[in-house]
Amino acid sequence: MCIKKKCAQKNVHSAGPGISMFDRSFNHKGKMRKRILLVDDELCIRKLVGKLLQVKGYDVIVAEDGEDACIKALQYFPDIIVMDVNMDNTNGFDCALLLKMDAKTKDIPILFYSGHLTNKAMEIAKHIGVNGLLEKSFRFDELIDKISLMLEENPA
Repeated sequence: MCIKKKCAQKNVHSAGPGISMFDRSFNHKGKMRKRILLVDDELCIRKLVGKLLQVKGYDVIVAEDGEDACIKALQYFPDIIVMDVNMDNTNGFDCALLLKMDAKTKDIPILFYSGHLTNKAMEIAKHIGVNGLLEKSFRFDELIDKISLMLEENPA
């Protein structure tokens, strides 16, 4: 089932508070959990995807727009940023460009998702340095597979 439909059907809870840069949790094997910055202006998607990522063993920090994401990326230094493209205030393109221009965040992989990925949008994302793209109608297992692959390709 796609994320949008699932979000509409469930009354989801918050993905939880952010974690400090130094407060990383560990999985059952004693390895440090990977940290994901999830950026979406739709509260329901932030909550649902955030909770699902936590269940899969990731530490999740949420941001409601690109401006919030830029601040939190510098505050928490996530292992990967999963971001909607079309948002109010600072959109995904502007945020990704700012992050890729900053020496502190330029190497953090960014996964864009959008309900409207045109060829032009994909070209711009590639030019900016975005590492991956997904249509917003993705299934959750597709998102997890893409995140896992990107983390393998960009180890911390």
